[in-house]
Amino acid sequence: MTRHLRIRRPSVLRRPAVLRRAWSPALVLAGVGLLAALGAGAWAAIPGPDGIIHSCYRKRGGQLRVINAAAKCRHGEVGLNWSETGPPGPRGGGGPRGHTGARGLQGVQGPSGPVGPVGPAGAGNAYAASQAGSVTLSSSQQNILSLSVPAGKYIVSATVEITNDDGSAGPPVEASCALRDEPGDTAEVSAAATIPFVEKLTAAQTLPLDGAWSLAGAAQLELMCTQPSGGTTSASNTRIDAIQAATVNGS
Repeated sequence: MTRHLRIRRPSVLRRPAVLRRAWSPALVLAGVGLLAALGAGAWAAIPGPDGIIHSCYRKRGGQLRVINAAAKCRHGEVGLNWSETGPPGPRGGGGPRGHTGARGLQGVQGPSGPVGPVGPAGAGNAYAASQAGSVTLSSSQQNILSLSVPAGKYIVSATVEITNDDGSAGPPVEASCALRDEPGDTAEVSAAATIPFVEKLTAAQTLPLDGAWSLAGAAQLELMCTQPSGGTTSASNTRIDAIQAATVNGS
């Protein structure tokens, strides 16, 4: 007996219908705005006002996420914070000295300052008298030259040239001179000269007379000369200089 097998076709599986929903443009813009606001707020707080970056480290898996200062870590996470700017490092050593720069240009000359006040008159005054002509000397004192000065302290210097005027050979002639003040006669300096006879030549000698005077009143400084020995002598080129000073040591 022949048996016939009936093959049954499997039923066709149909995919479930997917529900689709149309998003309106207004809803899309609102969602984008919300995400932007949330993101900006989160990033604005990282790092915090104190410069600290806050994060959460997941013990299982090792994920690390950065949070703002107000957020808290989730279950299974631990806080991990660090500074945005690390601690200052040690001060570096000084660098090598730089090269000397080029010399600058000379500046312009400044304006002249104001004229200062006139200072007080100095204490020093100078007095002088001179005579170039010759005076023949004799055995008595002769006033060869005089200088008038007011009261005060003086440094006095005088010179006179004594010449042997003998026309024939003979012994040397002698002459002496003195510088003194009149009428007080408070001080006197003197000098003497011996001039030999030199045939066909003029023999002369200059006598220096220096001293210090302290005069209580006006006076005459007189240069007096004489020839105590025989012969003929003359005095010429005579000069007296007196310099007034506030103090004369040793006077």
